[in-house]
Amino acid sequence: VFDLKWCTRKIGGSDNARLGQVDAAGQLVVYELADSDSGGEDGAVELKQLAATNINEEGTGNVPTLSLDWNNRVVDCGPEPTIAISHGDGGLSLHRLTSAGDLELLVHLV
Repeated sequence: VFDLKWCTRKIGGSDNARLGQVDAAGQLVVYELADSDSGGEDGAVELKQLAATNINEEGTGNVPTLSLDWNNRVVDCGPEPTIAISHGDGGLSLHRLTSAGDLELLVHLV
């Protein structure tokens, strides 16, 4: 894991916090902090994978993802925030987290 960042704003109608992660395998993964399904202790929460994509599936070879940043850290950008990803080869990609919980590639710059 090279970088982790919490989304600082609510997304859509959900009160669940979101965490973005990038890693050496070229993956961007978004997790959701949600109530635990374990049925254990009251108030227990767990990180559940919400969405994932790999930049290497976009034809970039075997490139790690180094860092990420949410576009809504300063200003609320609506229900579908974008995530900027820097790549080990100097590239950059922008992905939208859709209201359906999918990651959509918007642009890939090399």
